[in-house]
Amino acid sequence: METNLTNSVNLVRQYQRAPQKATSQRTKNPMTTGNAAQTGYADRTQGAGFTLHIGSGENKDRMLSAVAGRGKGGMTVFEPADFNPEQPMYKVCIWDKDGNMTERMVDLTKVDAHDSDQAEMFAYSCYLSDSGRYPEASDTFLRTRGFLYGEMPDADAGMEFTDALGGAARQVKRDWTKLAAYLMQMQYDGGNLKGYLEYKKFVDFFN
Repeated sequence: METNLTNSVNLVRQYQRAPQKATSQRTKNPMTTGNAAQTGYADRTQGAGFTLHIGSGENKDRMLSAVAGRGKGGMTVFEPADFNPEQPMYKVCIWDKDGNMTERMVDLTKVDAHDSDQAEMFAYSCYLSDSGRYPEASDTFLRTRGFLYGEMPDADAGMEFTDALGGAARQVKRDWTKLAAYLMQMQYDGGNLKGYLEYKKFVDFFN
């Protein structure tokens, strides 16, 4: 299912069961339905259209989460139908702004939060959430990642910020704990204890 979000602002949550056949839906307003197991986020934007790719995947793969990108871009994480807990691998489908899709298999045993790209860390955080090892991992990662698209000149710390979620060439490796630590301090300075503790848990878990 391909959902186009136009003029949406900040993080938009969607919960939807993966349909068996691809469909397309256009909307000017965020939608919410009942299944919290499958979560889609739209990046913050100012007057730009977004596409959220959600569905059952191929071969009865199980969709875990999706994040929208600009234009027809986006990224969706699947647990393959032949998933093996002894050798955990997740499938990540990445669409560039023109709708061209790249498929990657991520070895979850080799992801390093200190040196991984968006696809790897998105897959790993979904794995941690779905397995129950760190239930908030996916949500906190997506909030952390979302700040890559804001104006945070002091947060760069040598990281290359990109202006859109694109194909494999845009997948830059980063230390996600460094960015989360920046956001943790920001929440502390702003007196947001809840936000501070959420980012602190992320930093502590991976450190």
